[in-house]
Amino acid sequence: MRWLAELRTFARPGRPEEPPPAPGELAPDESAGAAGPRLVIFLRHAGCPFAEDTVLAVEARRRQWPSAPAVLYSEAEPPELKRWLRAIGAQGSAVRADPGAFDRWRVPRTSPGHFLGPRSLRGVVRLRRRGIRNRYPSGTRWRSAAAFVVDGDGRVAWRHLPVHAADPLPVETVFSRLTDLTAHGGGGPAADSAEGPYA
Repeated sequence: MRWLAELRTFARPGRPEEPPPAPGELAPDESAGAAGPRLVIFLRHAGCPFAEDTVLAVEARRRQWPSAPAVLYSEAEPPELKRWLRAIGAQGSAVRADPGAFDRWRVPRTSPGHFLGPRSLRGVVRLRRRGIRNRYPSGTRWRSAAAFVVDGDGRVAWRHLPVHAADPLPVETVFSRLTDLTAHGGGGPAADSAEGPYA
């Protein structure tokens, strides 16, 4: 039943004992893609308008770079993830249903203000005007989104931890970082990060 699925999304996941990997640190695992520079994105729950906006923005950018080494992770149940991707017209996205990846990368649990605060609610209204809306949910509303660019040595070169749920992934910045790493062999010094505080 839909109300039961909605209720499950308010279940709190455990809080990671350590912060997410910072620029310069080794990526938690090598399951995010082939060797070489890559982009690793963690989505908010399936059905979230901000997750939908991220998927569509990444898909649009990947149409210009079809072989871009990028993977997106979701905590949604596989059937619900497939249904959601079909509903938003994104069946071709490289989105994997892997809740364990969120734990391995220590993606933060947020406070209620992160997704129910005024900035996030205004963001919902803005996306609604573009036809992006809340849909049948799967996953947890408490988990933050996150994005990491990993270099060819397996180290985090850049990360984005949203200040609030409506804080968008800077897609052009992300792909620019990835392009630079790919062009220069994938190694080099750690870059800066874009992130906000967590409660």
